[in-house]
Amino acid sequence: MKYLVPILLLVLVGCTDICENTLIIEKENNQNGYTAVVFNRNCGATASLSKQVSLIPVGHRHTNKAGNIYTSEDYDDVRVSWIDFEKLEITCVGVG
Repeated sequence: MKYLVPILLLVLVGCTDICENTLIIEKENNQNGYTAVVFNRNCGATASLSKQVSLIPVGHRHTNKAGNIYTSEDYDDVRVSWIDFEKLEITCVGVG
């Protein structure tokens, strides 16, 4: 029994997400009900900082998950703009 607690703690710590997202910008599109979110994702010393883009429903908050439509470790700046109600343009500027 005395070994159960340390093993349980080790399992719980191993399952936590060490990554951290830092919001850069959100671009809302009320016509289609989605928000494009651009953010930096930092997963610690063993992974490169990356720029990522997610689409989330308008009114929802971005979580600490990885981007769901775009990820790059090669660009200094990632920009998004809605072309129309269904097209999102992602522009990458500068090499990292």
